[in-house]
Amino acid sequence: MLGKVAAFARDISDDGSVIVGDFFGSFNLHDFSYDDHVFVYTKAGGVHKLGSMHGKSARVHAIAPDGTKFYGSYVDSHGESYAYTAKIVLPAT
Repeated sequence: MLGKVAAFARDISDDGSVIVGDFFGSFNLHDFSYDDHVFVYTKAGGVHKLGSMHGKSARVHAIAPDGTKFYGSYVDSHGESYAYTAKIVLPAT
């Protein structure tokens, strides 16, 4: 699966205007694991890749019903796991 991209929508806002999910950012040959990265999609702004949120790997778990923030977890470069909340700032229309 090297060189291929797979993305998964994890949640969608109540009005359907914002989708959050994760995609395979890289494959680690050392331990045969994927490092997940986060993305946000809006009709107005398209896809925004947020990467691994300054960690080794990040996932998104849910979005607020109004589409203004999302919740997830990430693993830092030392292997420690953390939960996070991120605010979504939509582009001006």
